[in-house]
Amino acid sequence: MRELMQQLNTGDGGTIFERLRELAEDYTAARESDDMGGVCGAGDAMVRAIEQGAKYEATWNELNRVADGVSKIRDRESKRLIAQE
Repeated sequence: MRELMQQLNTGDGGTIFERLRELAEDYTAARESDDMGGVCGAGDAMVRAIEQGAKYEATWNELNRVADGVSKIRDRESKRLIAQE
């Protein structure tokens, strides 16, 4: 769980939609001014931001899965201790 939390701390998931909005504005401005280099650059940057967001979400999903597993283990251990006494 610590490793996953560290991955989340190094990510930028909280601002991913803000970053995508900025990139969409850059893309639109470049497209309106017929700047194909700018269109391609903004499109590439959007793809990277989307991939970063997907990795961030996958880390959260894995963290939730691990936390659920830990909770189940604690429940079983608690029941075992109660039955033992």
